[in-house]
Amino acid sequence: MEESRILLEDPWFLVMFKPSGLQVEPDKNGHPNLMEQVEAIYRAKGTLPGNFMLRVPHRIDRPTSGLQIISLRKAALLHFMQAFEQRDIVKEYLAVVEGEAPEAAMLMHGLRKDPVHFRAEWSDRAGNGFKEARLKTERLGVDNNRSLLRLTPETGRYHQIRAQLSAIGHPVINDPLYGAVRVDDTARIGLLASLLRFRHPRTQELITCITDPGEETWWDPFRQTIAEISKPL
Repeated sequence: MEESRILLEDPWFLVMFKPSGLQVEPDKNGHPNLMEQVEAIYRAKGTLPGNFMLRVPHRIDRPTSGLQIISLRKAALLHFMQAFEQRDIVKEYLAVVEGEAPEAAMLMHGLRKDPVHFRAEWSDRAGNGFKEARLKTERLGVDNNRSLLRLTPETGRYHQIRAQLSAIGHPVINDPLYGAVRVDDTARIGLLASLLRFRHPRTQELITCITDPGEETWWDPFRQTIAEISKPL
């Protein structure tokens, strides 16, 4: 598996690159996870003070790669949790999906979590247990019956991006849970949390973090396009 790495290190928080297939937090089955890797990095350096508190104010799915914030102090955790809840943090994703997706769209569905099968169900509209989900999509390229999309979720529902793209017939590459053809036997999919823009929890400085995709080959036809849009703002 590709290595996780620290992209931005601050006394209050970290921004990590989480590879696809790695979960964020520990579970009862002892799977490898990002939090334990971060703790090991700091303990090896001998720079983990006793008053540090490694916590996550948000989580990207295990099959998804990209930007993950880890707070190092309680005040930072509370700041980021509130900012995510109030939609004050800008999030963008990149996805490689099956088929030739529309050039641009605002997807609107109702979503609800299926706790038995650990997936989201969708409806044409919200109501009757389905919560409103809005997702802005922009097609950046097409290659070999696959599309590269830039995605901006306007709500934060469980598996929202994966479910809504499946609902329009363009599931994320290698995401069989949502109807995609499996192209390898890993727990990786073609979805990248590519951009976060937020205020520093202490100074209120506006910070923008951008990352390129990992090593998966489905990104290869689009890497030049991604490099162009990933230039610092």
